[in-house]
Amino acid sequence: MRHIRGIIALSLLTLVWNTEVDAQSHETATGTREDTSGAASAVPRTAKDKSFDPSTVAKNIVDEASRLKNDAVEWGQKLQELEADLRNNQNADGAVKDVDQYLVVLQTAADRLTPNSETRVTLRKQEDAIRELAIRAEVHSDQAIRKTAGHFQQKTSEMHAINRSFEEMRIRLVTEIDRLEELKVQLEFNHAAAQNDESLKEGKVSVDNIQTLTADAQRLASDLQNIGATPPVAGTPLDAPKPADAKKSLTTSPTTQPPLRRR
Repeated sequence: MRHIRGIIALSLLTLVWNTEVDAQSHETATGTREDTSGAASAVPRTAKDKSFDPSTVAKNIVDEASRLKNDAVEWGQKLQELEADLRNNQNADGAVKDVDQYLVVLQTAADRLTPNSETRVTLRKQEDAIRELAIRAEVHSDQAIRKTAGHFQQKTSEMHAINRSFEEMRIRLVTEIDRLEELKVQLEFNHAAAQNDESLKEGKVSVDNIQTLTADAQRLASDLQNIGATPPVAGTPLDAPKPADAKKSLTTSPTTQPPLRRR
């Protein structure tokens, strides 16, 4: 009888032990899952803020500026050929034909810079986008991004100046087109009128200036890329030395104290 009671007691103890072990295992597994879930949910908060990305704006500027620059290069080459041909052309009809082709190139350039053209609309949108980045940077939760607000404000002003210059260039092209129309009338009576006329040279200069403006836009886009790719470290001024320079100054500074040795 005592032997049977001992077996029953031992069985009860074993059952209790297994129950406690299972409970602890469940708690451990649950805690692990909860910890893992918490870590996973923290990832998006610590990841880079993809909504604040100037690279998209920079790409739009580069794409539009590149298309305009390539076209301006072709316009410039065509104008140079027409100018040389016109100055050497002794035939009145041939001279008028050259001026007509010259006018077509200038009109194409002017149309490309009208306020409602795709180029101008796109570049104005990018100016607005940079301005929005500056506003958002000022109130951003990341201190490093807040420190870039001044840079975005500066790039907004630069983009505005470029857009204004494109409008001024369009007005100048329209003026030169009017002058060439007058020159074409003169050529009907005097085929040598184009020999000393400055309208041809000014038209070429205007097209070259378009290339200059597109290069300015591309440089601005590159600056935007750099601001977005390497934001300043939180708590560090924008003009702080680079890590390598800071390390060098630290190791060469005479005021740097050696570490204390333990007694």
